[in-house]
Amino acid sequence: MRQIYLLSLLLACLGWTIVNGQAQSASRPNSTPGLELTTEVVDAKFCESDYLRLQLRLRYFNSGNQPVILSRQSNTIMTYFISQTTSHANREKYEQKYSPMQAAVGIPIPVDTQEPNEQIFVILKPAASYEVTTQAHLPFILDGKDEDSDLLRPGRHVLQIRVRTWSASQEVSIKLRERWRTHGYLWTRSIISRPMTFTIAKHPQVVRCSAKVDQK
Repeated sequence: MRQIYLLSLLLACLGWTIVNGQAQSASRPNSTPGLELTTEVVDAKFCESDYLRLQLRLRYFNSGNQPVILSRQSNTIMTYFISQTTSHANREKYEQKYSPMQAAVGIPIPVDTQEPNEQIFVILKPAASYEVTTQAHLPFILDGKDEDSDLLRPGRHVLQIRVRTWSASQEVSIKLRERWRTHGYLWTRSIISRPMTFTIAKHPQVVRCSAKVDQK
């Protein structure tokens, strides 16, 4: 009889342990959401005003293990980081670092929707990616007249950009992140791209560039 009692007690404890473990597993939050940004040059023009215009393809990759909600208009460049080599970029040893004055473009962020508007947001599942284009303007380039040491010389350089992913207030982001948490994690932090190599031609073909900024 005593053996049956001890066996029942052991099974009860084991059952409680399994249930408790499952509850802890269910309540344990996912790891920190991960998002990576890489860039690719689609087109390059050396404009008559002595600056290089790069048409960039931005590729966002969900490197985490939970869905990420990202604004489709995540293509406003906040800061440029230009280095001589990838090694220098990784050590934050920059030839140039500057922030252009740019206003946010696109559709305003809605604050009263119960779920993400697919026209404004994309939901990236783990290992999924999203692409959008933008233009990068690199104005501080040697023109053959000024010998300023801060000007970029012909040859290979490495570019990183910091991109804005959110244009509404922090208050709105907190409200929507909680409201939309069943759909994924609302990403609102700016993000710096991985280093990308580009080349400045020694004798570039100068063209007339329109003032229009092509972003889509």
